[in-house]
Amino acid sequence: MVIVSQQPDPKIIQGEITRGVGLTLDGDDMSSRGDRLHTRLMDQKSCILIILDDVWKPLDLKRLGIPSGNNHNHRCKVIFTTRFRSVCEAMGARKIMEVGTLSEEEAWILFRQKVGDFVDDSLLHDTAKEVTKECKGLPPIITVAGALKKHKNKRSWDCALDELRSAVTISIPEVPTELYKSLKLSYDYLQSNEAKHLFLLCSLFEEDSDIRPEELLRYGMGLHIFPAVKNLEDARNKVCYV
Repeated sequence: MVIVSQQPDPKIIQGEITRGVGLTLDGDDMSSRGDRLHTRLMDQKSCILIILDDVWKPLDLKRLGIPSGNNHNHRCKVIFTTRFRSVCEAMGARKIMEVGTLSEEEAWILFRQKVGDFVDDSLLHDTAKEVTKECKGLPPIITVAGALKKHKNKRSWDCALDELRSAVTISIPEVPTELYKSLKLSYDYLQSNEAKHLFLLCSLFEEDSDIRPEELLRYGMGLHIFPAVKNLEDARNKVCYV
């Protein structure tokens, strides 16, 4: 599986696929790289499934070397996930499967998994149910709302529900209003300024980046995010704790 994200790099996509099929591509010429990958994927002795995840804009599969359209191999299949039907149409998808939102029952089950069964407590249950409804059956939003698991008193949950219902949203292209509200709630409920600063620091990395604690440590020390720590080891422990 290759995570494509908002700013795809064709060479990285090719590289991920070639590693999966045991092929090595040298050089920078996209045409020759694509030809070699195409030859490998058209091998009748192979049975290959390529999954392109989180596609935001149409990809030129031919340029990448992925068989498609009339020039395809029935033993090489391509599945891609996207938020936009227009991407499916532009890439000539043969079958489009639309994934709907979760039912109220499914959303509650997922929410309990993320938060914990303490929400079954009679004092919290009704409020927790209302918080779940505000997530509109969208798994990413429910997952983010799972930050409430650290708060087990009714006052905090009532406050969280009020924030979800009354939050002033900022219009961000391609970001659902409910997701923005949930992210803001998650940020507001972080327990320290250090955690908030690290959260904002992570947002500067590219989408789907594998952010290593050591990177956060270096940036955190340079930006003086941990004013109370006395040495590098204390700062490292702080990053891991937060």
